[in-house]
Parts: sequence; C-alpha cells; structure tokens
Amino acid sequence: MPLLDVRVIDNPVAQDRLRVLRSRGTPRWVFREVMEECGCILAYEASRQLPSRPVTVETPLAEAQALELLDERVVVVAVLRAGLPLAHGMLRVWRRARMGFVAAKRIEEWGGDVFPVDTPYINIPSLSASDMVVVADPMLATASTMLKVIGILEEKGARNIIIGSVISSKKGVERLRMRLRSSPARVMLYTFSVDPLLDSRGFIIPGLGDAGDRSFTL
Repeated sequence: MPLLDVRVIDNPVAQDRLRVLRSRGTPRWVFREVMEECGCILAYEASRQLPSRPVTVETPLAEAQALELLDERVVVVAVLRAGLPLAHGMLRVWRRARMGFVAAKRIEEWGGDVFPVDTPYINIPSLSASDMVVVADPMLATASTMLKVIGILEEKGARNIIIGSVISSKKGVERLRMRLRSSPARVMLYTFSVDPLLDSRGFIIPGLGDAGDRSFTL
C-alpha cells in the first residue's frame, strides 16, 4: 500500500467548478454554492473506496440485481470553518453518514511554512477500524492542519482515511508522504489540482485565496 495514494479528479465538470472557485470575481454566495457542488463530486469519486453489497430489487416489471452502497460506515469530518460547504456537499451523496468536526487554526506568527495548529474544538463520533473517515478541507497547503487532524483521528481508531480537498500544494503532498510513513492508517487524497507553489504565508499559488473567508465573509 502506498504511503499516500493521490487521485486528481480531472473530470471536465470538476475542472469547470474549479475555474469558478479560482476566479477572484466569484461572489460569496456563488463560491459557497460551488464549493458544496465540489463536495458532491468528491463524494462520488471517493465512493469507489466504500464497501457495498449486491441486492435484489423489484421493478414494476421484474426483479433486478442492484448494488447498495454502505454509506452508514462513512464519517465525514469537517475542518472548521472552511470545510463546512464541502462537507455539506458530501452529505448530499452519503445520506446516512455520520459527521464530526474539528476547529483548527494555524498559529501563523510562528513563521516559516510549517505551522503549529490549535484545535480548540473537537467533536468526533466513535470510530472503528472498518469506518471510512473522510476529512473535508478545501485547501491542503502546508499540510500542518491535515497532519494534526489525521493524528486526532488515528488516536480515535481511524484506519481508513480519505482527504477530500479542492486544491493541494505540491509541498503539502510531499510532506504528507514523508510524515505518513509510520501511520497505522491507510490514507488517500482526492483533489481537483496539485498546485506548484506556496507563498511566504503558506498560501497555495495560484490557489484560490482563503476558502473560509471567501465562503463566509468576503
């Protein structure tokens, strides 16, 4: 199993929604709505990793063989506040999923491109090794926040973790690969783009700016 399995979603619909999110002219309400759509797309793609079972259903004319997705085993964890619209989109697809929350804030005064992360609020439902835990966070920049969240989930028993992000940075992906060498969990990353650079503040370039601000305040 690779240390970090990365899947870039290059579907034209996903890439069109990414175009809208990147544009500085996109108004707040459109940004938030499209971010939720991206959560749906991430959930559709990540569903390939979920357990399912064959079932028989009655159509109006005869029996048919079908597939039932076992989405009650999904736990969506929203990284507050930016992850909320993304998580809401995921729940539109995984209707029986449970949900958890981690409020995370980088301590940016630290300097450099690796930040300590404060997590003043954590509310995670009970986890088992068979659960698929999906972390909803639009931006994987320095990976400081994501590594902190993964550590919290590992302590609570998560062994199958999917990261759902819209944009990731090359450096963030590399840092995840390095730090997850000793992880007890299988970790996958679904993202729409891996951007090449981070600026001096740890923001992804070209990125899309601050996803939380653009969803709720700007």
